[in-house]
Amino acid sequence: MWHRQRQFRRPSLKSPGKALLATDALRYGRPVSSRLAEARLLTEALRERATRAERPRTPEPMVMDDEVSVAAFHVAHPIYQLPAYRLNAEAMSRLLPEEGVVLDLGSGSAQLLAHLARARPDIRAIGTDLAESMLETGRGLLRDSGLVDRVELRSADMTELPPDLPDRVDLVSTSWALHHLPTREHLARCLDQIARVRELTGCAVWIFDFARLRRDATMRAVIDLAKDPPQRLREDGLASLRAAWSESEIREAMAQAGLTDLRGGRERIIGFLQAYHAPARQGRPSGHTAHWAPSPLPRESKQMLRGIRVGLPNLPV
Repeated sequence: MWHRQRQFRRPSLKSPGKALLATDALRYGRPVSSRLAEARLLTEALRERATRAERPRTPEPMVMDDEVSVAAFHVAHPIYQLPAYRLNAEAMSRLLPEEGVVLDLGSGSAQLLAHLARARPDIRAIGTDLAESMLETGRGLLRDSGLVDRVELRSADMTELPPDLPDRVDLVSTSWALHHLPTREHLARCLDQIARVRELTGCAVWIFDFARLRRDATMRAVIDLAKDPPQRLREDGLASLRAAWSESEIREAMAQAGLTDLRGGRERIIGFLQAYHAPARQGRPSGHTAHWAPSPLPRESKQMLRGIRVGLPNLPV
């Protein structure tokens, strides 16, 4: 006897529990330890939803130049980092025209730019950072990946860019870097730089970072999704979540910088990420469809990526 096939429905984001379940979070094929971590995160997400008081921000150093932290960050962990790199790279690709140029602020060890450049062989990128250890590690990655002819790293302050900007910029971006800014004044200055580049070039904008959670238990549940992560990566991850700006703080700073037309917002299931974007003002058509050719992700990275995509509103299409 034939049965009508069940159709998948996108879960209502008013129900974080249903949304999280819809992302393969508690499927029976997963290891028991992973299912327990995901069940704990679901529980903490519901408690986070019911919490109203904002948690005070705990700033972390603006420059991550400690060799142990740099090495831990550079690992590209399949749960912590690879899904975010893929999400950022795809969003940036959709905002880039054919043979586009990216100016990225706070690029760290260039893992994201390398991920993007490998998947979009037609684009070029200029990444900036103040941490010499990050820049040295990133340049080694680019040499080993054969990308030095298309991705360049420069020492520069994301709150005060040098005057010798490239003549052409099709996208100005910052990913996982704003939470390193120590004060609201530094945040405002960084967003002013993004607005200045946009005003000069008419380029697209992409901003991605953590969003500050209200409960320490939720932060720990996010970190505990990965089984046996490097201890320094776990410590730095918690510090970054505690240093993150809230959605309201980011929106206020963007408004002050004149970036009022950016779309996006906070991830709506757990609430630990936020992303904002705007297309180029008079840009050429996106080169994404013609040139996007990413490498396959590990299964666990795919599952995490699906969960993030469900929660983030209005990603570039």
